[in-house]
Amino acid sequence: VNMQTSGALDVQQNIAARDRISLSSGGQLTNNGVIEAGVNADTTRNATGDVSLTAQSLNNSGKSVIASRNLTANVAQTLNNQGGTLSAGQASTVKAGTLDNQNNGRVLSSNTLSVSADTLLNTQGVVSSNGNLTVNVGQLNNNGGQLSSQGNVTVRAASLDNTAGRLLADGALTASISAQLLNQAGLLSSIGLLALDAGSLDNRQGTLYAQKGLNLDLQGQLLNAQGSVKSDTTASVKAAEINNDAGQLASIGALNIDSAATLSNLGGSVSSNDTLSLKAGQVNNSSGRIASAKNLAASITGLEQLNGELFSNTSLTLDLNHGFLNNQSGLINTSGALLLSNLKDVNNQSGEISSQQVFTVAAQNLDNRNGKLLSNQGLVLKTAQLLNNARGVISAASLDSHSASLDNSDGLISSHDQLDLTVDTLLDNQHGSVIADGALLLVADRLDNRTGSIAGKTGLAATLGAFDNRQGTLISTDALTLKANNLDNRQAGLIGATKTLDLDVDDLDNRGGELTGSADVTLVSQNFDNSDGGQVNAGQMLKLTVDALLNRTKGLLSAKTGLILEGGSLDNSGGYLNSQQDQRITLSRDLINSQGQLSSEGALNVTAANLSNAGGSLSSAADLTVQSLGLLDNQGGKLVTDGALLLTSKSLDNREQGTISGKGAVSVTTGAFNNSQKGRLNSGSTLDLKATQLINQDGGHIGSQSALTASVSSLDQQGGQLFSNTALTLDLNQGQLNNQGGLINAPLLMLK
Repeated sequence: VNMQTSGALDVQQNIAARDRISLSSGGQLTNNGVIEAGVNADTTRNATGDVSLTAQSLNNSGKSVIASRNLTANVAQTLNNQGGTLSAGQASTVKAGTLDNQNNGRVLSSNTLSVSADTLLNTQGVVSSNGNLTVNVGQLNNNGGQLSSQGNVTVRAASLDNTAGRLLADGALTASISAQLLNQAGLLSSIGLLALDAGSLDNRQGTLYAQKGLNLDLQGQLLNAQGSVKSDTTASVKAAEINNDAGQLASIGALNIDSAATLSNLGGSVSSNDTLSLKAGQVNNSSGRIASAKNLAASITGLEQLNGELFSNTSLTLDLNHGFLNNQSGLINTSGALLLSNLKDVNNQSGEISSQQVFTVAAQNLDNRNGKLLSNQGLVLKTAQLLNNARGVISAASLDSHSASLDNSDGLISSHDQLDLTVDTLLDNQHGSVIADGALLLVADRLDNRTGSIAGKTGLAATLGAFDNRQGTLISTDALTLKANNLDNRQAGLIGATKTLDLDVDDLDNRGGELTGSADVTLVSQNFDNSDGGQVNAGQMLKLTVDALLNRTKGLLSAKTGLILEGGSLDNSGGYLNSQQDQRITLSRDLINSQGQLSSEGALNVTAANLSNAGGSLSSAADLTVQSLGLLDNQGGKLVTDGALLLTSKSLDNREQGTISGKGAVSVTTGAFNNSQKGRLNSGSTLDLKATQLINQDGGHIGSQSALTASVSSLDQQGGQLFSNTALTLDLNQGQLNNQGGLINAPLLMLK
């Protein structure tokens, strides 16, 4: 059938032909029936029927045009196929100014289908082929409609509205949209590769799915809020900016995300079962998840991750390009290597940054309040300004941290091996804990450890400026070395080691505190106050080099073996110095031992400029040697030994029941010696006394079991006693003797 007219052509009845139907109109072509080619005379169908339609406009609304083989429609203006059918058994080619296929219109082909139009209106319509489908249009409206093919689908359009619509391909789906693609609640699906480039894509509540790869290239925004972009193999998404709030960007294979500006993933998911590469400007992953099974590499300018998660099963690389990382209540974690680079400020409040391997965090400021920084291997922290770990946890197999300042109040810093902690200014460890199962190396300008705890199990070395350890503890289950400008260890502060303790502190206040070492203890200080119950205990030798030492009011310096004190002055009023072996005290200035005790189970050797022992005690189990370059005041005091006693001074005051006694030989060399008011100078062996003026009045007592030799310039012994149980030699060196009411007695007596 061949009809051609320069005007309108109305088909009022059905037209059927065996081979070909060709209708051409210079005006409008209207079909009010069924136009079908491929109908045999007996009404059976063949496969060789072609239909060709040419018109300025074509109205096929609610009607059908069927070709058993090829169908060609060429319409200059509008082709109205609303509710109609254009169907081809083989190839179909439709060209129109506007193709209106709305309201259940159908354009079908059992093989290839090509549609070209300025405008394709496919609302609630179907454009489908069993072969490849090619659509070249300006504006494409597929709202609630369907474009599908059992082969490949190729769509080129200026704009595409696929709201609640479907673009389906059993092969590859290729779409090139120069302006906007609206896919709200819509579906673009490919059993093969899905390749889409567009000006922008609105995929809110929509779906892009591909089985064999997905490539999305947008000049503008990808709006994927509550939408899904998913590939069963690889996926690549590139856009000026991406909004994936409550949405999904996912692939089974490698996933590449490139957003020139921002990526918003609020409550969304970006995931790959393979590698994940993310390039973006600012990323907001609050309550969202960005994760990969293999390596995750992200290069962004900032990360906002409140309650969000950045995770990799294999390794994670995050380059912030000197931007801000906010991981507040968030998680950054990998089972493998974690590489964080070019960080500026990091907020990890109540968040977690962790890895099973070594990683480094280098930042301007690191806020880990209530947060966690964890590594199963090594952890390196480099903080240019403040590291805030208040109530936080920093833990690793080994830990190396360097910061300008560190706040660890109520926090925990720990390592299973060595811990190196360097703070340029203040380390605030109030109520905090710093614990190393290995060695601890601590350097800080100021350390506030009030009620805090610092421990190194295999050694502790601390170099500090100012150290406040009131009610705090600094301990090592190995050796401990501390060097500081000043230390306040009052209020039961404790510094202890199970092995050697080595302290070098310019100004040390240990009033009410404790310094303890289970082995040798060495202390060097300019000013050391150990008064008011302060304790220094050594499991072995105690050696002190102190310029000015205060050990008053129950202060205790104790050694299980020997004790050596060298320095300037010692005020031991009401204090105690005890040793189980020899004790040696050498001072360039005064020793005040009023009501104090210097006690040695070995020998005791004391040298000072002046010695005040009023009411005090110097005692030893072995020999006692006392040398005072000036006055020795022993009023009411005791200088006693189970061995020999050697005393040298410029003057000696032993009044008020002062006692100087030795079970061995006693030698006293002094200037003026006042032994009145029941003073006692005794020897269980010989006694050798050299003095200038000797006053032994009012019950003064000088005696020995063996020979007593006294050489004085004068002796005033009114009411006193000078005696020996064997022999007594008194040489007055031509001086005076006043023995009124006194007693000088010995079995063998010689007066000179």
